[in-house]
Amino acid sequence: MEVDSSGNQLSVTDDLAEFAAGLSLGDVPEAVQTFVKRHLLDQIGIELACSTLPWVKVAQGYASQFGKSGTSTVMGSQEHLDAEPAAFVNAIAGHGFEMDDYFPGAYSHPGSVVVPTALSVGQELESTGAEVLAALVVGFETL
Repeated sequence: MEVDSSGNQLSVTDDLAEFAAGLSLGDVPEAVQTFVKRHLLDQIGIELACSTLPWVKVAQGYASQFGKSGTSTVMGSQEHLDAEPAAFVNAIAGHGFEMDDYFPGAYSHPGSVVVPTALSVGQELESTGAEVLAALVVGFETL
């Protein structure tokens, strides 16, 4: 276990938080960047394809009614909501028909959570493409 400048032991959580907060796209190998970009495009395609499913429309109606408008895109629509409800709807679309990614080591579908969150928050914060890609890497590494 590592020790900080004050002599306190750092936990695994501290190490993970430091990694997540300090990562920039320049730290990420080109091969990983290429993989993340392909994964991003795949997930966006899935979100768009599934955006018209009935259960996604129910989620969108809920988010529209109880969320607030904002700058984050709701995939497959002209609607823009605050980051949280937009990510909620897009995540449901991204996992709406079991076409999204699957990581057997964690028994999870990280793309349907990481991609809509990074895009929605990135839009709200007016992040650069490099910042969003770095956020995607952090999301995939930490989920």
